[in-house]
Amino acid sequence: MSTRSTLNVFRRSRQRFSWVMALFLGFAGTGAISADSLQPVSLEGTTDLTLTMSSGHVIHTSIRQTNVGGALPYKDALLWGGDMGHPPQTALSAINVEDGGSQIPIPLSAYSDLGDVKWASLKLTKNGYSLHLHGGETGTAYDAELSFAHGLLQTRVVRLREFPDQRWEKTGYSFTTGN
Repeated sequence: MSTRSTLNVFRRSRQRFSWVMALFLGFAGTGAISADSLQPVSLEGTTDLTLTMSSGHVIHTSIRQTNVGGALPYKDALLWGGDMGHPPQTALSAINVEDGGSQIPIPLSAYSDLGDVKWASLKLTKNGYSLHLHGGETGTAYDAELSFAHGLLQTRVVRLREFPDQRWEKTGYSFTTGN
């Protein structure tokens, strides 16, 4: 079998696995909202997600991913989804969240180090909702969760999928509100 044939077989297998995982994770939702299924994220450009709660309240999220190519100044594994000396091919360049018509501030630190994002979903939580992002390849695969409550980003948790209890980080956010 030629190298090209082997590569094509690998790509088809990876695509099948990705779709099977998407179907599995998509049907594992709570059903309490209209759009909590896993959606593929565009390699370059914008991916839109909408969550409609049973009350009719709508959350709209827009995720932009950009090809970083050779322009990325970081060459070590400083980004989730990258490896030593091999940064990811893409990185998130923007996340916009609109909660019932109000724009939610999302700091650059909440997403700028997330590379090669493949899947995303919005899910209802006890105190609000969360944006789930899944990215990386095999050994660099990670899961990120941005949690929102009271119209603001509260926390971000990122875990390496292979060793989730050994390699993770959690960030808490605090915003002043104009009263």
